[in-house]
Amino acid sequence: MNIFLNIKFIARSWWRNKLFFLISLLSLTVGLGCTNLLTTFFIHEYNVEKHNAHRDFIYMLRQDSPMEEGIKVTYSTPDATTQIKERYAEITNVLRVNRIPVHLCKYNETTIKQFLFISADSTLNHFFPYTALEGSLKEVLTTPDKVALDKTFAQRLFGNHSGMGEILEITDEEGQRKNYKVAAILEDRPQSFLHFDLLTGMTGQSWGGPALLKLQPGASSLALQEKIKNDKIPALVPGSQYYIDPIKEWYFSTGKDSKQQQLSFFITVMYYCFISV
Repeated sequence: MNIFLNIKFIARSWWRNKLFFLISLLSLTVGLGCTNLLTTFFIHEYNVEKHNAHRDFIYMLRQDSPMEEGIKVTYSTPDATTQIKERYAEITNVLRVNRIPVHLCKYNETTIKQFLFISADSTLNHFFPYTALEGSLKEVLTTPDKVALDKTFAQRLFGNHSGMGEILEITDEEGQRKNYKVAAILEDRPQSFLHFDLLTGMTGQSWGGPALLKLQPGASSLALQEKIKNDKIPALVPGSQYYIDPIKEWYFSTGKDSKQQQLSFFITVMYYCFISV
């Protein structure tokens, strides 16, 4: 009986204070909506690379910034990366990835300005399982002047046409033009840690950049980090330390305290202090 009296009292109070009731109802609705959005975002981000069998063995190689104390940069020189790969049995593979600074992609009369062009080592599929819908990803990663296109970008560029074997004219940020032959179309990976529109192999000279490590199952990243520190692998600044972090710890990283360049090809906001060539 008391329950019904309480409900009746609440209903009368709402009726007398309609504006307060509407504001309360609107606030509750907005709060629940925002909570649902945040929950959905969290679940999506947490499941990045969920179906990747290598997910738990992939780590980011970082070191102390030579520019700002307390900041760690995702940059290593080719020599340092090679030494680390060859010296430690815990590491099964190394993947170097870098952005190619570009301005235009042109095919016949179609021109696209907003796109992401990266280069990667031939070990890419040992880290991220890309599927070629057409062509050969291996050929792209091991042959100069060949490119693979993400399926979505291929549709933007070619429409219903396959695009295989076509020549793309890429203009870089300095206005220099270079032709690439389309050798593969790749299936989209919507929850991939790595993002790109165009991909080519890292077959030329590299000045360094981000590097990912794939460790043996059961290997300790902290123990490996300590070995690298004790062995004094050359860093950007003498005495600087290398760090090995699992990529899943980067999913919710914002980099808000960093003043370094954003790495747009990773799903999280990560930074490093050198513009790669």
